[in-house]
Amino acid sequence: MSTVISSTNEHARASERLWKDLTWMEFMRFIEILTIMTYVQCLNICDYWSTVPDTGGVALEFDQYMSHRRFRDIVKYLKLTNVPTDNDDPFHFARKFHNVFNENLAKAIIPCSFFCIDKSMCQWMVNLLVQLDPCEPPEHTNKKKFSEYSATIATILRLTEPWFNSGRTIIADSWFGSVNDCTILYKHGFYSILQLKKRRYWPKNIPYDITDALGSAYGSFVSRTGKFDNVDLTLCSIHDRKNIVLLASCSTTNLKTEITRYIKGHGNVKFRRPAIFDEYNEYRSAIDIFNNLRDNALSYHNVLTTKCSKNRILAFYFSAVEANSYSAYCQFVPGKKNMKHVDFCKQLVTSIFNYYSTEEMEGTIADRTKKRKNRDSNNLEHNLISINNNSTNSQIKGKYIQRHCISCYKRTSTSCSCSIPRAMCTNC
Repeated sequence: MSTVISSTNEHARASERLWKDLTWMEFMRFIEILTIMTYVQCLNICDYWSTVPDTGGVALEFDQYMSHRRFRDIVKYLKLTNVPTDNDDPFHFARKFHNVFNENLAKAIIPCSFFCIDKSMCQWMVNLLVQLDPCEPPEHTNKKKFSEYSATIATILRLTEPWFNSGRTIIADSWFGSVNDCTILYKHGFYSILQLKKRRYWPKNIPYDITDALGSAYGSFVSRTGKFDNVDLTLCSIHDRKNIVLLASCSTTNLKTEITRYIKGHGNVKFRRPAIFDEYNEYRSAIDIFNNLRDNALSYHNVLTTKCSKNRILAFYFSAVEANSYSAYCQFVPGKKNMKHVDFCKQLVTSIFNYYSTEEMEGTIADRTKKRKNRDSNNLEHNLISINNNSTNSQIKGKYIQRHCISCYKRTSTSCSCSIPRAMCTNC
Protein backbone atom coordinates (compact mmCIF):
# COMPACT_ATOMS: atom_id res chain seq x y z
CA MET A 1 0.00 0.00 0.00
CA SER A 2 2.91 2.35 0.64
CA THR A 3 3.81 2.03 -3.06
CA VAL A 4 0.27 3.03 -4.08
CA ILE A 5 0.14 5.99 -1.67
CA SER A 6 3.47 7.48 -2.72
CA SER A 7 2.73 6.98 -6.44
CA THR A 8 -0.74 8.51 -6.09
CA ASN A 9 0.64 11.59 -4.30
CA GLU A 10 3.33 12.07 -6.92
CA HIS A 11 0.80 11.77 -9.75
CA ALA A 12 -1.68 14.15 -8.07
CA ARG A 13 0.92 16.84 -7.28
CA ALA A 14 1.84 17.00 -10.95
CA SER A 15 -1.79 17.64 -11.90
CA GLU A 16 -3.21 19.61 -8.98
CA ARG A 17 -1.24 22.39 -7.31
CA LEU A 18 -3.29 22.41 -4.09
CA TRP A 19 -3.28 18.65 -3.61
CA LYS A 20 -3.19 17.50 0.02
CA ASP A 21 -1.03 14.40 0.35
CA LEU A 22 -2.82 11.12 0.85
CA THR A 23 -1.85 9.48 4.16
CA TRP A 24 -1.90 5.86 5.24
CA MET A 25 -4.83 6.49 7.57
CA GLU A 26 -6.84 8.28 4.90
CA PHE A 27 -6.17 5.50 2.40
CA MET A 28 -7.45 2.92 4.88
CA ARG A 29 -10.59 5.03 5.23
CA PHE A 30 -10.84 4.93 1.43
CA ILE A 31 -10.68 1.10 1.56
CA GLU A 32 -13.27 1.13 4.35
CA ILE A 33 -15.68 3.10 2.16
CA LEU A 34 -15.12 0.72 -0.77
CA THR A 35 -15.81 -2.26 1.51
CA ILE A 36 -19.10 -0.76 2.70
CA MET A 37 -20.11 -0.25 -0.93
CA THR A 38 -19.66 -3.99 -1.57
CA TYR A 39 -22.55 -4.94 0.73
CA VAL A 40 -24.66 -1.75 0.68
CA GLN A 41 -25.86 -1.04 -2.85
CA CYS A 42 -27.05 2.39 -3.95
CA LEU A 43 -28.27 3.38 -7.39
CA ASN A 44 -26.24 6.58 -7.32
CA ILE A 45 -22.84 6.94 -5.70
CA CYS A 46 -23.91 10.30 -4.31
CA ASP A 47 -26.46 8.51 -2.11
CA TYR A 48 -23.63 7.19 0.07
CA TRP A 49 -22.92 10.76 1.18
CA SER A 50 -26.56 11.76 1.56
CA THR A 51 -27.92 12.73 4.96
CA VAL A 52 -31.45 11.69 3.99
CA PRO A 53 -32.41 8.12 5.04
CA ASP A 54 -33.12 6.82 1.54
CA THR A 55 -30.98 3.65 1.68
CA GLY A 56 -33.05 1.08 3.54
CA GLY A 57 -34.24 3.77 5.92
CA VAL A 58 -30.66 4.58 6.94
CA ALA A 59 -28.57 7.67 6.18
CA LEU A 60 -25.03 6.47 5.46
CA GLU A 61 -23.42 9.91 5.83
CA PHE A 62 -19.98 9.01 4.49
CA ASP A 63 -18.96 12.60 5.22
CA GLN A 64 -17.90 11.41 8.65
CA TYR A 65 -15.19 9.33 6.98
CA MET A 66 -14.30 11.30 3.84
CA SER A 67 -15.89 13.95 1.66
CA HIS A 68 -17.29 12.94 -1.71
CA ARG A 69 -14.95 15.30 -3.52
CA ARG A 70 -11.91 13.80 -1.77
CA PHE A 71 -13.08 10.29 -2.62
CA ARG A 72 -13.49 11.19 -6.29
CA ASP A 73 -10.05 12.83 -6.34
CA ILE A 74 -8.37 9.73 -4.90
CA VAL A 75 -10.05 7.54 -7.53
CA LYS A 76 -9.04 10.02 -10.23
CA TYR A 77 -5.34 10.17 -9.31
CA LEU A 78 -4.94 6.60 -8.10
CA LYS A 79 -1.73 5.07 -9.37
CA LEU A 80 -0.13 1.71 -8.57
CA THR A 81 3.50 2.51 -9.25
CA ASN A 82 5.75 5.43 -10.11
CA VAL A 83 7.71 3.48 -12.73
CA PRO A 84 7.97 5.51 -15.99
CA THR A 85 6.24 4.33 -19.15
CA ASP A 86 8.00 1.44 -20.85
CA ASN A 87 6.85 0.27 -24.26
CA ASP A 88 8.66 -3.07 -23.77
CA ASP A 89 6.55 -3.89 -20.73
CA PRO A 90 2.78 -3.40 -21.26
CA PHE A 91 2.22 -4.16 -17.56
CA HIS A 92 4.62 -1.44 -16.37
CA PHE A 93 1.86 0.57 -14.65
CA ALA A 94 1.34 -2.25 -12.12
CA ARG A 95 4.60 -4.20 -12.25
CA LYS A 96 6.09 -2.96 -8.97
CA PHE A 97 2.82 -3.38 -7.09
CA HIS A 98 2.33 -6.85 -8.59
CA ASN A 99 5.78 -8.03 -7.46
CA VAL A 100 5.40 -6.68 -3.92
CA PHE A 101 1.92 -8.19 -3.67
CA ASN A 102 3.21 -11.66 -4.63
CA GLU A 103 6.14 -11.41 -2.20
CA ASN A 104 3.84 -10.53 0.70
CA LEU A 105 1.32 -13.21 -0.30
CA ALA A 106 4.04 -15.89 -0.34
CA LYS A 107 5.00 -14.90 3.22
CA ALA A 108 1.41 -14.78 4.50
CA ILE A 109 0.07 -18.00 2.92
CA ILE A 110 2.02 -21.26 2.66
CA PRO A 111 0.31 -23.85 0.42
CA CYS A 112 -0.15 -27.44 1.61
CA SER A 113 1.06 -30.56 -0.16
CA PHE A 114 -1.77 -30.30 -2.71
CA PHE A 115 -1.60 -27.18 -4.85
CA CYS A 116 -4.59 -26.15 -7.00
CA ILE A 117 -3.82 -23.79 -9.88
CA ASP A 118 -6.23 -22.16 -12.27
CA LYS A 119 -6.62 -19.11 -14.44
CA SER A 120 -8.59 -16.18 -13.07
CA MET A 121 -9.98 -13.23 -14.95
CA CYS A 122 -9.87 -9.54 -14.21
CA GLN A 123 -13.24 -8.05 -15.16
CA TRP A 124 -13.04 -5.05 -17.47
CA MET A 125 -16.09 -2.87 -18.06
CA VAL A 126 -19.21 -4.95 -18.85
CA ASN A 127 -18.75 -7.58 -21.53
CA LEU A 128 -14.98 -7.75 -21.89
CA LEU A 129 -12.65 -9.85 -19.73
CA VAL A 130 -8.87 -9.50 -19.73
CA GLN A 131 -6.64 -12.24 -18.39
CA LEU A 132 -3.74 -10.95 -16.33
CA ASP A 133 -0.66 -12.66 -17.72
CA PRO A 134 1.89 -9.83 -17.68
CA CYS A 135 5.12 -10.09 -19.61
CA GLU A 136 8.44 -9.73 -17.86
CA PRO A 137 10.38 -6.45 -17.49
CA PRO A 138 13.13 -5.43 -19.94
CA GLU A 139 15.94 -6.99 -17.88
CA HIS A 140 14.54 -10.38 -18.90
CA THR A 141 15.36 -9.70 -22.59
CA ASN A 142 11.87 -8.32 -23.18
CA LYS A 143 10.38 -11.81 -23.21
CA LYS A 144 8.11 -13.75 -20.93
CA LYS A 145 9.74 -16.24 -18.61
CA PHE A 146 9.90 -19.81 -19.93
CA SER A 147 9.17 -18.54 -23.44
CA GLU A 148 10.88 -21.66 -24.85
CA TYR A 149 7.80 -23.65 -23.81
CA SER A 150 4.26 -23.49 -25.14
CA ALA A 151 1.88 -20.89 -23.72
CA THR A 152 0.11 -23.36 -21.41
CA ILE A 153 3.30 -24.85 -19.98
CA ALA A 154 4.89 -21.40 -19.56
CA THR A 155 1.82 -20.22 -17.63
CA ILE A 156 2.00 -23.23 -15.29
CA LEU A 157 5.71 -22.70 -14.63
CA ARG A 158 5.24 -19.00 -13.88
CA LEU A 159 2.44 -19.82 -11.42
CA THR A 160 4.45 -22.49 -9.60
CA GLU A 161 7.96 -21.03 -9.83
CA PRO A 162 8.34 -20.16 -6.10
CA TRP A 163 7.77 -23.82 -5.17
CA PHE A 164 9.98 -25.65 -7.69
CA ASN A 165 11.35 -29.00 -6.42
CA SER A 166 9.06 -28.95 -3.36
CA GLY A 167 7.37 -32.29 -4.11
CA ARG A 168 3.87 -30.81 -4.04
CA THR A 169 0.99 -32.25 -6.06
CA ILE A 170 -0.51 -29.92 -8.67
CA ILE A 171 -4.28 -30.15 -9.28
CA ALA A 172 -5.49 -28.48 -12.49
CA ASP A 173 -8.42 -28.56 -14.89
CA SER A 174 -8.52 -29.43 -18.57
CA TRP A 175 -7.07 -26.06 -19.67
CA PHE A 176 -3.70 -27.28 -18.37
CA GLY A 177 -4.19 -30.98 -19.17
CA SER A 178 -1.72 -32.63 -21.53
CA VAL A 179 1.09 -35.17 -21.43
CA ASN A 180 3.73 -32.48 -21.94
CA ASP A 181 2.41 -30.46 -19.00
CA CYS A 182 2.56 -33.50 -16.74
CA THR A 183 6.14 -34.41 -17.67
CA ILE A 184 7.45 -30.83 -17.45
CA LEU A 185 5.95 -30.44 -13.97
CA TYR A 186 7.59 -33.69 -12.88
CA LYS A 187 10.98 -32.46 -14.09
CA HIS A 188 10.52 -29.29 -12.01
CA GLY A 189 9.86 -31.24 -8.83
CA PHE A 190 6.04 -31.55 -8.91
CA TYR A 191 3.59 -34.41 -9.04
CA SER A 192 0.36 -33.67 -10.87
CA ILE A 193 -3.22 -34.78 -11.41
CA LEU A 194 -4.65 -33.13 -14.52
CA GLN A 195 -8.08 -33.46 -16.11
CA LEU A 196 -8.23 -34.08 -19.86
CA LYS A 197 -10.88 -33.23 -22.42
CA LYS A 198 -10.42 -36.23 -24.66
CA ARG A 199 -11.31 -36.05 -28.31
CA ARG A 200 -10.57 -38.66 -30.97
CA TYR A 201 -7.11 -37.34 -31.88
CA TRP A 202 -6.52 -34.81 -29.13
CA PRO A 203 -4.66 -34.40 -26.80
CA LYS A 204 -1.62 -35.97 -28.41
CA ASN A 205 0.00 -39.12 -27.01
CA ILE A 206 -3.28 -40.21 -25.35
CA PRO A 207 -4.93 -43.47 -26.57
CA TYR A 208 -7.97 -42.47 -28.58
CA ASP A 209 -10.03 -45.38 -27.20
CA ILE A 210 -9.63 -44.48 -23.51
CA THR A 211 -13.29 -43.45 -23.36
CA ASP A 212 -14.58 -45.89 -25.98
CA ALA A 213 -13.44 -48.81 -23.82
CA LEU A 214 -15.69 -47.77 -20.93
CA GLY A 215 -18.57 -50.09 -20.09
CA SER A 216 -22.19 -49.01 -20.21
CA ALA A 217 -22.64 -49.35 -16.43
CA TYR A 218 -22.12 -46.25 -14.30
CA GLY A 219 -18.92 -46.53 -12.30
CA SER A 220 -17.02 -48.58 -14.87
CA PHE A 221 -13.46 -47.36 -15.39
CA VAL A 222 -10.43 -48.01 -17.57
CA SER A 223 -6.82 -47.34 -16.57
CA ARG A 224 -3.59 -47.39 -18.56
CA THR A 225 0.00 -46.91 -17.47
CA GLY A 226 2.95 -45.88 -19.58
CA LYS A 227 6.19 -43.95 -19.73
CA PHE A 228 6.65 -40.74 -21.62
CA ASP A 229 9.98 -38.88 -21.68
CA ASN A 230 11.21 -41.15 -18.83
CA VAL A 231 8.26 -40.18 -16.60
CA ASP A 232 5.80 -42.82 -15.39
CA LEU A 233 2.22 -41.70 -16.08
CA THR A 234 -1.19 -43.10 -15.20
CA LEU A 235 -4.26 -42.51 -17.35
CA CYS A 236 -7.70 -43.30 -15.97
CA SER A 237 -11.25 -42.70 -17.22
CA ILE A 238 -14.55 -43.35 -15.46
CA HIS A 239 -18.19 -43.45 -16.52
CA ASP A 240 -19.85 -40.97 -14.14
CA ARG A 241 -22.64 -38.56 -15.12
CA LYS A 242 -20.25 -37.86 -17.97
CA ASN A 243 -16.99 -39.49 -18.97
CA ILE A 244 -14.05 -38.07 -17.00
CA VAL A 245 -10.40 -38.63 -17.90
CA LEU A 246 -7.49 -37.90 -15.54
CA LEU A 247 -3.76 -37.97 -16.21
CA ALA A 248 -1.42 -38.27 -13.22
CA SER A 249 2.22 -38.81 -12.31
CA CYS A 250 1.19 -40.05 -8.84
CA SER A 251 -1.71 -41.64 -6.94
CA THR A 252 -3.30 -45.02 -7.59
CA THR A 253 -6.28 -46.51 -9.42
CA ASN A 254 -7.28 -48.84 -6.57
CA LEU A 255 -10.97 -48.57 -5.70
CA LYS A 256 -11.59 -46.44 -2.65
CA THR A 257 -14.71 -44.35 -1.94
CA GLU A 258 -18.28 -45.48 -2.62
CA ILE A 259 -20.41 -42.63 -3.94
CA THR A 260 -24.07 -42.26 -4.85
CA ARG A 261 -25.24 -40.50 -7.99
CA TYR A 262 -28.79 -39.73 -9.05
CA ILE A 263 -29.07 -40.56 -12.74
CA LYS A 264 -32.22 -39.57 -14.59
CA GLY A 265 -34.04 -42.72 -15.62
CA HIS A 266 -31.90 -44.92 -13.35
CA GLY A 267 -32.52 -43.44 -9.90
CA ASN A 268 -29.77 -43.58 -7.28
CA VAL A 269 -26.70 -45.45 -8.51
CA LYS A 270 -23.92 -46.52 -6.14
CA PHE A 271 -20.39 -47.33 -7.28
CA ARG A 272 -16.82 -47.15 -6.05
CA ARG A 273 -14.33 -44.98 -7.83
CA PRO A 274 -10.50 -45.09 -7.98
CA ALA A 275 -8.47 -43.14 -5.40
CA ILE A 276 -7.13 -40.79 -8.08
CA PHE A 277 -10.63 -39.33 -8.55
CA ASP A 278 -11.06 -38.85 -4.80
CA GLU A 279 -7.87 -36.81 -4.59
CA TYR A 280 -8.74 -34.73 -7.64
CA ASN A 281 -12.31 -33.95 -6.55
CA GLU A 282 -11.22 -33.01 -3.03
CA TYR A 283 -9.12 -30.06 -4.20
CA ARG A 284 -10.31 -29.15 -7.70
CA SER A 285 -12.96 -26.65 -6.53
CA ALA A 286 -10.51 -24.44 -4.57
CA ILE A 287 -10.20 -21.81 -7.30
CA ASP A 288 -13.93 -21.93 -8.07
CA ILE A 289 -14.69 -21.20 -4.40
CA PHE A 290 -12.38 -18.19 -4.57
CA ASN A 291 -14.00 -16.90 -7.77
CA ASN A 292 -17.49 -17.39 -6.34
CA LEU A 293 -16.61 -15.31 -3.29
CA ARG A 294 -15.63 -12.46 -5.62
CA ASP A 295 -18.29 -12.72 -8.31
CA ASN A 296 -21.48 -14.06 -6.70
CA ALA A 297 -22.01 -10.79 -4.81
CA LEU A 298 -20.95 -7.18 -5.12
CA SER A 299 -17.18 -6.92 -5.07
CA TYR A 300 -14.56 -4.20 -5.38
CA HIS A 301 -14.52 -4.41 -9.18
CA ASN A 302 -18.27 -3.64 -9.12
CA VAL A 303 -17.56 -0.52 -7.06
CA LEU A 304 -14.54 0.87 -8.92
CA THR A 305 -16.38 0.79 -12.25
CA THR A 306 -14.13 3.16 -14.13
CA LYS A 307 -12.49 2.95 -17.52
CA CYS A 308 -9.05 3.23 -15.94
CA SER A 309 -7.21 -0.10 -16.01
CA LYS A 310 -5.26 0.80 -12.86
CA ASN A 311 -8.46 1.05 -10.82
CA ARG A 312 -9.84 -2.20 -12.21
CA ILE A 313 -6.62 -4.08 -11.47
CA LEU A 314 -6.38 -2.64 -7.95
CA ALA A 315 -9.99 -3.71 -7.35
CA PHE A 316 -9.05 -7.22 -8.53
CA TYR A 317 -6.23 -7.38 -5.97
CA PHE A 318 -8.51 -6.04 -3.23
CA SER A 319 -11.04 -8.76 -4.06
CA ALA A 320 -8.35 -11.44 -3.92
CA VAL A 321 -7.11 -10.27 -0.52
CA GLU A 322 -10.62 -9.97 0.90
CA ALA A 323 -11.62 -13.46 -0.31
CA ASN A 324 -8.44 -15.02 1.10
CA SER A 325 -8.92 -13.19 4.40
CA TYR A 326 -12.51 -14.40 4.69
CA SER A 327 -11.52 -18.02 3.99
CA ALA A 328 -8.65 -17.88 6.48
CA TYR A 329 -10.84 -16.22 9.13
CA CYS A 330 -13.49 -18.93 8.87
CA GLN A 331 -10.85 -21.67 8.91
CA PHE A 332 -8.62 -20.58 11.79
CA VAL A 333 -10.77 -18.46 14.12
CA PRO A 334 -12.70 -20.66 16.59
CA GLY A 335 -16.47 -20.49 16.24
CA LYS A 336 -16.42 -18.62 12.90
CA LYS A 337 -16.57 -21.56 10.50
CA ASN A 338 -20.13 -20.80 9.36
CA MET A 339 -19.78 -17.03 9.35
CA LYS A 340 -21.53 -15.32 6.44
CA HIS A 341 -19.48 -13.35 3.96
CA VAL A 342 -21.45 -10.13 4.48
CA ASP A 343 -20.97 -10.39 8.26
CA PHE A 344 -17.23 -10.69 7.73
CA CYS A 345 -17.25 -7.54 5.56
CA LYS A 346 -19.12 -5.64 8.27
CA GLN A 347 -16.65 -6.79 10.92
CA LEU A 348 -13.76 -5.84 8.64
CA VAL A 349 -15.14 -2.31 8.25
CA THR A 350 -15.62 -1.99 12.01
CA SER A 351 -12.06 -3.16 12.66
CA ILE A 352 -10.59 -0.71 10.15
CA PHE A 353 -12.63 2.16 11.57
CA ASN A 354 -11.73 1.39 15.19
CA TYR A 355 -8.04 0.86 14.49
CA TYR A 356 -7.49 3.87 12.23
CA SER A 357 -9.65 6.34 14.15
CA THR A 358 -7.54 6.35 17.32
CA GLU A 359 -4.95 8.77 16.01
CA GLU A 360 -5.95 12.43 16.16
CA MET A 361 -5.66 14.31 12.90
CA GLU A 362 -5.91 18.07 12.62
CA GLY A 363 -8.22 19.37 9.94
CA THR A 364 -9.86 16.01 9.21
CA ILE A 365 -13.11 15.75 7.35
CA ALA A 366 -14.97 14.97 10.55
CA ASP A 367 -13.68 18.15 12.20
CA ARG A 368 -14.51 20.28 9.19
CA THR A 369 -18.00 18.76 8.98
CA LYS A 370 -18.59 19.45 12.68
CA LYS A 371 -17.47 23.07 12.32
CA ARG A 372 -19.73 23.52 9.31
CA LYS A 373 -22.73 22.15 11.19
CA ASN A 374 -22.02 24.43 14.14
CA ARG A 375 -21.73 27.40 11.82
CA ASP A 376 -24.93 26.50 10.02
CA SER A 377 -26.80 26.06 13.31
CA ASN A 378 -26.30 29.75 14.05
CA ASN A 379 -28.15 30.65 10.89
CA LEU A 380 -31.66 29.24 11.10
CA GLU A 381 -32.84 30.79 7.85
CA HIS A 382 -31.85 28.67 4.85
CA ASN A 383 -33.93 29.72 1.86
CA LEU A 384 -33.57 28.04 -1.53
CA ILE A 385 -33.70 30.37 -4.48
CA SER A 386 -33.57 29.72 -8.20
CA ILE A 387 -30.19 30.08 -9.88
CA ASN A 388 -31.98 31.80 -12.77
CA ASN A 389 -32.88 34.70 -10.45
CA ASN A 390 -29.25 35.29 -9.51
CA SER A 391 -27.92 38.47 -11.16
CA THR A 392 -24.48 36.91 -11.66
CA ASN A 393 -26.02 34.47 -14.18
CA SER A 394 -27.75 37.14 -16.25
CA GLN A 395 -25.21 36.78 -19.08
CA ILE A 396 -25.63 32.99 -19.31
CA LYS A 397 -27.91 31.99 -22.14
CA GLY A 398 -30.59 29.38 -21.62
CA LYS A 399 -33.94 29.16 -19.94
CA TYR A 400 -32.89 26.59 -17.33
CA ILE A 401 -29.50 26.90 -15.64
CA GLN A 402 -28.21 23.94 -13.63
CA ARG A 403 -25.12 23.41 -11.53
CA HIS A 404 -23.70 20.67 -9.33
CA CYS A 405 -24.74 20.69 -5.69
CA ILE A 406 -21.81 21.51 -3.36
CA SER A 407 -22.71 18.56 -1.12
CA CYS A 408 -23.99 15.63 -3.20
CA TYR A 409 -22.86 16.81 -6.69
CA LYS A 410 -26.27 16.19 -8.23
CA ARG A 411 -27.42 18.68 -10.82
CA THR A 412 -29.86 21.25 -9.48
CA SER A 413 -31.34 24.58 -10.46
CA THR A 414 -31.49 25.97 -6.91
CA SER A 415 -29.02 27.48 -4.48
CA CYS A 416 -29.11 28.49 -0.83
CA SER A 417 -29.38 32.19 -0.01
CA CYS A 418 -26.27 31.90 2.15
CA SER A 419 -24.15 30.07 -0.43
CA ILE A 420 -24.71 32.11 -3.62
CA PRO A 421 -23.39 31.55 -6.26
CA ARG A 422 -22.81 27.89 -5.22
CA ALA A 423 -25.67 25.50 -6.00
CA MET A 424 -27.49 23.41 -3.40
CA CYS A 425 -30.33 20.93 -3.91
CA THR A 426 -33.43 20.49 -1.76
CA ASN A 427 -32.10 17.33 -0.06
CA CYS A 428 -28.94 19.02 1.19
